[in-house]
Amino acid sequence: MIKEYRHEIFLTVIAFLAFSLASRWEGLSPFIGGFIHHLTIILLAIALGFAFALYAIRKDISTLLEQHRSTNENVRLPLALFMRYRLEALQRVRSDLTSPTGLDLDESELERFVDSCFSANDGKSYVGTDSNVPTRFYELYPTYLGKQFSEDRLRSPGYDARILFTSEDELRADYHSNKVMFTDFYENHWSKHVRLLQVDKPTAAQLAKNQHLSSTDLGIFGGRFVAFFTPYKNGTVVRYRIQLEALTPERRQQLQQYMHMLNRYAKEIRLQNNVVDCVERDSAKVEADEQRFVWALTSSAWKRSIRLRAP
Repeated sequence: MIKEYRHEIFLTVIAFLAFSLASRWEGLSPFIGGFIHHLTIILLAIALGFAFALYAIRKDISTLLEQHRSTNENVRLPLALFMRYRLEALQRVRSDLTSPTGLDLDESELERFVDSCFSANDGKSYVGTDSNVPTRFYELYPTYLGKQFSEDRLRSPGYDARILFTSEDELRADYHSNKVMFTDFYENHWSKHVRLLQVDKPTAAQLAKNQHLSSTDLGIFGGRFVAFFTPYKNGTVVRYRIQLEALTPERRQQLQQYMHMLNRYAKEIRLQNNVVDCVERDSAKVEADEQRFVWALTSSAWKRSIRLRAP
């Protein structure tokens, strides 16, 4: 019994000693007056912190209030209870999405997720890697480049990059199978000053394994968070296993090493005179790309004045 309530007993003894000392040295009344004063300040600080927390989710609260106002009062209670159940289900979405196993999404959910990531990134740098040739990329992620290359996001372009984990032969075959889509993909990157590089898939897979990454394919958003993408087929339907992580110091270091090693093996994708080539870069371009990858893992709001340009 004593062990179960040892914390309460300990606090009671401390409180008794504090009151005893206060009444002996200054009198109990001044102590109580000071205690009430400090308690008021503490309660106001808690209330202010709570108000700031509510302000941060004001749009979510507004949505709930609108549902409350527009619902007939006779069905308001059962609807509120059901919505509470759905909110608890959202807790599971959050925990799954940020867990090592990730969360399965369909294509429409993926589009909303991508839009949310780029909106939250607020124009900061983005570096992505992907294991698909351009036409397959468009099939899997039809709205991805539209979100990445939106006008309001790329007001000051020149610091994004993408690495494709395909072979040179696969890129050439993809170009000849659909020149229009491949050219659109290539020129979208070129016109926005987004670096487009190539690394062989086996090399990328080994480098990702070395750094304990859940997927070779990822998006680094503004040095704040990273999303891992693993598309797969469920019968004839494509689904996406997504994992979202905040960039902790450990994960940041792993990604820096991953991008550093990818940069060592990367070649520049070029489309010239109806020919696709993967060409070696000179030392100046390798260094510039290295800075671009480092930027993606360290950029923040107060660093926006710095702009990297493709050589």
